[in-house]
Amino acid sequence: MKFKNKICIGAPQFSGLYGITNKNKKKLNLKEINNFFKILKKKKIDFLDTALSYKKAEKNIFLSKVNTSKFKIITKIPRPYKKKNYENKIIKEIINSKNKFKIKKFYAVLLHDSRSLKNSDEITKILNIFNLLKKKKLTKYIGFSIYDKKQYHTIIKYFNPDIIQVPANVFDRTFLTDRFLKEIKKKKIKLHCRSIFLQGLVLSNIKFIRKKFKTWVKNFYKWENFCNRNNHSKIELATNFILNYQSIDKIVVGFHNENELYEFLKIKKIHTKLPNFINKKENSIEKLIKPYNWN
Repeated sequence: MKFKNKICIGAPQFSGLYGITNKNKKKLNLKEINNFFKILKKKKIDFLDTALSYKKAEKNIFLSKVNTSKFKIITKIPRPYKKKNYENKIIKEIINSKNKFKIKKFYAVLLHDSRSLKNSDEITKILNIFNLLKKKKLTKYIGFSIYDKKQYHTIIKYFNPDIIQVPANVFDRTFLTDRFLKEIKKKKIKLHCRSIFLQGLVLSNIKFIRKKFKTWVKNFYKWENFCNRNNHSKIELATNFILNYQSIDKIVVGFHNENELYEFLKIKKIHTKLPNFINKKENSIEKLIKPYNWN
């Protein structure tokens, strides 16, 4: 299945701190990171998703002496804070990060968490930063990382971003409706999807789900039984579910080792249509599909 051009590597895994199923906080050492990037180069995968807050992950990338100069890198900035010189500090950090990655400019700069936008003043501040970043030729595109459509509609009142990054997986189909996909296509907004495995939960065994997410065990049973009946692995069906949406420009995925990357690249095209594993009347589902609700 040829989907390498849609892959964007998530940087948090290089710190070993990401993913609820990564209970041992396993991470690649510096030599492994260097080898990992050599594989990416060989496979012609050249998109990387990071953030100013991923300091440990970025430090490990820099220490591993990886050549990232040819990568198209997406970074993310924090919400406007009350301290003075917010704009100057962000510009300084963006320039510093750009220089460390040895790139001419970022492919995109996104607001990291759009939940934090409280009022029009904050949105105006972000827009000013975005305009400044483009004016200084520090980024090609600008956009937002969002969790729900309410955030999207708040943003879209003020301007059309180049990119929106959203969660999407077999349990969370919030942004995968025909109406929404047609709307962003009309507005020429690029769609990047993260959390396609819901931090690993989609691939987890029932024993882990029963222990950590007891409320939704029946939903995961439905998912697991569907995979078994169709003789496909969870990763095959979960990946194909996302890739079958032609409107999705990039999928942000992270790997804890080289083998995971190789196995992912072996996934073949599957035409099986997936039913909904979530009943729309289940009010508690928001606590499952939004990791910030996990305790």
